Amino acid sequence: MAQAESDWDRGDIRAAIGPTQKGVDILRPYVQSADGSRRIKLEYAYLLNDFSHSQPPEQAVATCEEALRILAGLGALDLADLSATSAWANIADTEAREGMTVGRVDEAERLEKQVQIQEARNFYAACAAKPGVLEMNDVWAESVEASSRQTGLAFGEDASVYAMSTKALPRMDHLIAGLTDPDLRATALYWKRQTLEEAARAALNLQRFAEAETAARALLSLHGETGVSSEHVFLDQPEDADWGRVLLAQAATAQGRKAEALQTLEPALAHYRDAQAKGAAHVTFRQHFARALYAEALAEPTDNGGTARSREALGQAVALLQGLTEEATQLHDSKELLSWIAAARKKLNPDAQAKK
Repeated sequence: MAQAESDWDRGDIRAAIGPTQKGVDILRPYVQSADGSRRIKLEYAYLLNDFSHSQPPEQAVATCEEALRILAGLGALDLADLSATSAWANIADTEAREGMTVGRVDEAERLEKQVQIQEARNFYAACAAKPGVLEMNDVWAESVEASSRQTGLAFGEDASVYAMSTKALPRMDHLIAGLTDPDLRATALYWKRQTLEEAARAALNLQRFAEAETAARALLSLHGETGVSSEHVFLDQPEDADWGRVLLAQAATAQGRKAEALQTLEPALAHYRDAQAKGAAHVTFRQHFARALYAEALAEPTDNGGTARSREALGQAVALLQGLTEEATQLHDSKELLSWIAAARKKLNPDAQAKK
């Protein structure tokens, strides 16, 4: 377990998986024992949380659920054990994000996650009163807010998400400026990137294109700053450094700067095609690549050559999204993008639509 902790601290996630799994296997019988100690159960929950970051979303959700049950048994929900409370809030946030990834976002689960988010806020407030953990809880509190905004995006609540994001950014800048711990700073930067993405996406949907451009440019400027604790995604789902380019290109096209948009997209499309050739196929990759192709189609000129390239790009985008599982196809982002592509295709083929 010490080896696993060392590997996680160094950011060597691949090396950490084996020791972490071994630690989970060793501790499980003691945790399940009637006389299992608090210390062992707490350590077991921490290991499960670490391990969940290396798992596919479905498995990660189940792993988080197991950790939450252990922590609840230690008194996390009634604040009887603040260490368990802080860990519960952290893992509840992880589970909410993983649940979003696999499409578990129907209304009942949305309400359940909102309850978890509110409970987590209360937990952070309680933990903040404990000396020495205020900075850590400020950082994790931002992750809870991000989960709330991501839920809003999934349900098309763009105005609310944009307002929340723009309000959060100055607060996050103030927080980051005061952080001295490199891991906490890296984590806070990760959540700032998420916030900028949410602001840009919501602004695009609201047709606030200048604001979307500002957020996308800020997002691109942050991708040079990384750190150990910023790896909150799966091993086959690395953070997408080119996603800001896609959002920026869409904003530029909407403001009449199509040539600039195509130039902005060029390295992103090259990256996505290279990743596809190497086997990338997870949900977020397909959604991002498809949206980049959609943005390319919008930016092409209206001459015969541009129209042909637009049709080709839209066809490739559809093929990417059709490769998703049925569950992933029902995600808000997938359905929204498919509707945009259908509208763009209709605009390119008005005669065919008239004949129908």
